[in-house]
Amino acid sequence: MRRLLALCAALTLTSSFASPASDYLGEVERLLRGYDGPSGADLASLTRQAQRDLTQRCAQSAACPLDVGREVAKSLVAGLEDKHTNLKDPSVARRARAEMRGEDVPRVGLRLIPLPEGGAVVGYVRPGSPAAQAGLMGGEFVTSINGAEATSAALAAAEDRGPVTLQLEGRALRLAPENLPSRDLPTLREVRGINVVNIPSFLGEGVAQGFFDTLRLVGSARPLVIDVRANGGGSLNECLLAASAFGEVRHELSTPRYTARYVARNGQLFAGNRRTITLESVSAPPAARVTVLVGPRTASCGEVFASALQGLGATVMGAKTAGVKNSAVGLYDLSDGSMLSVTTAKATNGRGQLLDAFVIPDRELAGTPNDWKAGQDVVLNAALALAGQVAGR
Repeated sequence: MRRLLALCAALTLTSSFASPASDYLGEVERLLRGYDGPSGADLASLTRQAQRDLTQRCAQSAACPLDVGREVAKSLVAGLEDKHTNLKDPSVARRARAEMRGEDVPRVGLRLIPLPEGGAVVGYVRPGSPAAQAGLMGGEFVTSINGAEATSAALAAAEDRGPVTLQLEGRALRLAPENLPSRDLPTLREVRGINVVNIPSFLGEGVAQGFFDTLRLVGSARPLVIDVRANGGGSLNECLLAASAFGEVRHELSTPRYTARYVARNGQLFAGNRRTITLESVSAPPAARVTVLVGPRTASCGEVFASALQGLGATVMGAKTAGVKNSAVGLYDLSDGSMLSVTTAKATNGRGQLLDAFVIPDRELAGTPNDWKAGQDVVLNAALALAGQVAGR
């Protein structure tokens, strides 16, 4: 009987400390045990601090709300100082899941490039979307979205709720979201006689195929500008295959348990000695006639793609990238609909040494908010000028 009473008391004590906040933090803590990234932070120490913070913040609440647990978990994740390991809010996570699955979602059809000074620039407009039909152009400056700061998260939340009001320079644009594919494929336009391809994402299957199809339209004789400034990454398979149009690309991922080596050449991807994907080959311009545009929003697989082309002889132009080129992640759904991205492998150079995290442009330059407001895309203009010189050679 004493043992039974003791057990009941223990169960009561345990349940008194359980709450939505502690349950959520516990989910995040368990998933972070699989972390294997470049951070030098002490995860065990960060976890203990998070538990102390939660205890202190929930001291006056018998059922501490989930929002508190989410705030504490975000601080825990931020303590790793690894941009690849992060918590995505439910609205952003919902979009990421839909993009991976190829599902339709309410959208106005644009992607943003947030600026460090505040505001954002339109980095991509989907053809035929409400944004395109309203005449919105890449490079336009966005001050706010439905009165909130212009960010990708604010855009996704506004699209989920209904009409989206973009405050642009000198005008407001109200757009009604439509159910559109969540995946955006490469687009082609001609600017001042130069072919410009925008690759907005590598998330989901079909991006490399779409890029190869686009290259068939432009041929191999003319110089090419490739814009990945709005590209936050995606599938390693897709970015390696896309880069392989210009030459052989190698990539290595290492964990304490294994090393995975990838080789891609002209549409064929090999993992170890096994060919895993084959696309129909394409004739692309030599890498020396290609300019790749990058910026702080260029991340993960976007950086892998840009770095691969830089290594093959392309000119990389713009601002330093996000700085997560040297790792890979796992994505995990959480009980509240949010998503945790956890770094699970490091990108190494074949000798076990960690790769540089950033892509450093061959020519560093960036537009200011005043440039964007005046309709001047400084980086694209410089790339077009360089491409014009290359075309004349």
